[in-house]
Amino acid sequence: MAEKNSKIRFGLLDAVILIAVIALVLALVFRYSADKHLFVYDTETYTVTVKATGLQYTTVNMLDSNAKVYLEDGKLIGTFVHAPTVTPMLSYSTTSSGDIIAAYYPDNTLVDIVTDIECELIVNDGMIMTKGGVHVAVGTVIKIHTETVDLDVEIVAVEKNASN
Repeated sequence: MAEKNSKIRFGLLDAVILIAVIALVLALVFRYSADKHLFVYDTETYTVTVKATGLQYTTVNMLDSNAKVYLEDGKLIGTFVHAPTVTPMLSYSTTSSGDIIAAYYPDNTLVDIVTDIECELIVNDGMIMTKGGVHVAVGTVIKIHTETVDLDVEIVAVEKNASN
């Protein structure tokens, strides 16, 4: 019987295939980690004014000034700057003749609140966002929570703090 050749040959084609596989793996690693490691953005302090409507009046008692505020995903967005401004909830109705009238809810029922959150945000391509990529712009509705309450709030103002 003939003896089998037990030598492993490594040719040019094998080297090219190996280099291509390594390049592919490096490209995938770079693609999914480049933003985190290569493009580090500086944060700036902003005051974000938010409005929540239709809250039970007792909810206001659970909103502590200086409380930490978290996004829906549990990441810290900032802290309340002060206690919220509370007004009776305003709703609009239309009369049978088509006129629009404003109606305020009675005391101790539903309220609207406005408050400020101090946040560390980044500016990327002219957009203001959290470090986690949540877009922060006037008119945007986001879900936030504190240790005691969950809220859906509309962003009504975004202002860069003067100290920056």
